[in-house]
Amino acid sequence: QARSEEALANTLRAMLDGVPAISSAQLWCLGDEVYGKSDLLVRRDDASSDLGPFHYQIKEIKMSFALRDHQSMQAALYNRMLGKLQGYTPFQMSLVLRKKEEVVHYEDYSKRLDELISYWRDIRDGKSKPEPYGPDKVNPPWRVYANRTLDENMDLTLLPDVGGATREKIRSELGANRIDGLYKFSLDELKQKFEEKLGTSLYYHAQAYRAGKPITPPGTEVGFPRKARHLYLDFETSGEIFSNDADADADLDPQDKKHCYLIGLWDAEQDNFVYFLAKGAEKETDIFRSFIDYVGDPKDVCIFHWSDYEVRVMDEVAQRCPDLSKGLGAIRQSCIDLKEVIKHQIYMPVPNYSIKQVAPFLGFKWRQEEVDALESMVLYWDYLNGDEGAIRKTIDYNEDDCRAMYYTDSSLCRMFGLPFPGRSAES
Repeated sequence: QARSEEALANTLRAMLDGVPAISSAQLWCLGDEVYGKSDLLVRRDDASSDLGPFHYQIKEIKMSFALRDHQSMQAALYNRMLGKLQGYTPFQMSLVLRKKEEVVHYEDYSKRLDELISYWRDIRDGKSKPEPYGPDKVNPPWRVYANRTLDENMDLTLLPDVGGATREKIRSELGANRIDGLYKFSLDELKQKFEEKLGTSLYYHAQAYRAGKPITPPGTEVGFPRKARHLYLDFETSGEIFSNDADADADLDPQDKKHCYLIGLWDAEQDNFVYFLAKGAEKETDIFRSFIDYVGDPKDVCIFHWSDYEVRVMDEVAQRCPDLSKGLGAIRQSCIDLKEVIKHQIYMPVPNYSIKQVAPFLGFKWRQEEVDALESMVLYWDYLNGDEGAIRKTIDYNEDDCRAMYYTDSSLCRMFGLPFPGRSAES
């Protein structure tokens, strides 16, 4: 609190002094119960304020390529607080994005800002109680609390294919407010109330939650593709790999150019992790050549991945590097989406079939809680900028993603009495 008050005093002192710009400016309006920290206040001399023959204008700096509504709302709130501090409310704010600067007009957001602040007060005073949209749908720092609330309430959005709108439909059609409220309904009843696909999903996923384990419909024969070799594949990419804007891409720094910088493979037969690392976009073709060589003849290989991301990346790489298209095309024919293999046979008590949901339910643990896909990219940028040790965390994260797929495959095979490749399924 003391540091915040000191920062506010420093901001006000700099404004009174009329300095050209103020970084990390504290903006408080405690009468309205709001406060914040603007990225930059820039002095303008085209209108006076209580400070003198000048005023300050909001300039926010964002990492996104496109302007987002919540960014404009944030800038509008800062602009309102700034106006009360300096006795003049600027009619516009600037938002600096990755590749351009946008001007936002305050009047376009003023009314909505009033509504949002009023709604926030209703929430604070207990007059309104918003529901989380679903798992991981709430932004930090509230995400952990929202997810815990969903779990404690056995919220219907913990079922795959159930969002906010479907949740309301289930409540109105069935009078069920929780997952356990679906236990009493038969498969036929749910299919009659909803279309067949959703009704079937609701029934079997609810029964999976009831059983506390993966289940299959009666008579289902579970099977997984098998060949002589089994590889579990995961890519790490940098930049906007699917931007489809080659001209814009040419102007980016090397770390921002769309490219795959890390190819990871868990080789089940060798019980070993193999990876190919590129240091910069210009080395991307080298790691894909190494990848193609390692796979060899893909006809005898099951190459598992999770979702279609890796396949789409390979298609993009083949377009950028035509000499790789034949090898990648052959590999593509042996690619198998493990998520879809599981999803079409087995119903699991998880909110969705993300590897980050499925593998932990079965007992797998990532070694680094603080590293995710975005952090991996940041660590890669640090590596490009000279921090040789930073990339190790990214490699470990990639390895865990690959091992999580193998662990999921082998664990489900054990559960359903099926043979599985490799020598070990230990996490």
